[in-house]
Amino acid sequence: MYEIAHYSKKTHKMVNEEAENVLNELQTQEANSTLIPAEICLKQLKHIPGHIKGRSASTRNILGNEKLRLDLESEKERSQALEENMKVMNKKQRRLQKHNKKIKGQLKFMMREIKRLSKVQSQTNVSSHLSKFFLLLHVII
Repeated sequence: MYEIAHYSKKTHKMVNEEAENVLNELQTQEANSTLIPAEICLKQLKHIPGHIKGRSASTRNILGNEKLRLDLESEKERSQALEENMKVMNKKQRRLQKHNKKIKGQLKFMMREIKRLSKVQSQTNVSSHLSKFFLLLHVII
């Protein structure tokens, strides 16, 4: 905000050397501090410079805008984290679907084998009963 108030568009540089020094100091404090830029301006300059629609902005408006900007940044970070989490969850879901399909195929195979074996067993039971019957019949005759 300080840069906007003290930057000349015609010359493409700061208005004077003092303004450039203040801007450099503000930028280094912003890089080294956890404070928001508006708080750094209040601490350093004792006011918050800035222009909104060509008029000087009130401190309350500037702090409100700064808070909204920080909220927007945090929401963007949260949405990016959620998107990454969603990608991971989609991969897990696809992997589980493949595993589920594989298990269903194995279950169908097992059910077919059980039916086949039960038919074979019933046929062997009948044939064993018939063989016992013929053996008894043979012994009797």
